[in-house]
Amino acid sequence: MTGVAGEQPRMSGAEREILTRQGRDADRQALFDRIRALYDADLTIRDIAQELGLGLRRVQRWVRLIELPARNVMAPKPSTPAYHGAYLARRWAEGVTAVKRCWWKSTGAATPAPTAIWRASLRRGDRRSP
Repeated sequence: MTGVAGEQPRMSGAEREILTRQGRDADRQALFDRIRALYDADLTIRDIAQELGLGLRRVQRWVRLIELPARNVMAPKPSTPAYHGAYLARRWAEGVTAVKRCWWKSTGAATPAPTAIWRASLRRGDRRSP
């Protein structure tokens, strides 16, 4: 959707979340690279912490690493759309948009699903699934 000249197109909430996460990851990687460079230049851990305004413990942990490890991602719970992501995505692609029917078939649940949450999750493709 375009509007006034020079205006950015609107992003969905999921797209904005992904871009924000990528920005944080890039900042974190840059900080790690800076710590490694200072440590390789023979600065002490205490000097690095003071120069960058970081805690001593964080610098101690990061200088022991060769590369920055990936962030931990919690496994999806059975009560979330991400847990049933493959099934729901397949059913959505087949044209089944009756959210409650998808929920009951995927979980065998006796109670209705939180419809608005599921519908929004299916619409955006729930990029948070593993």
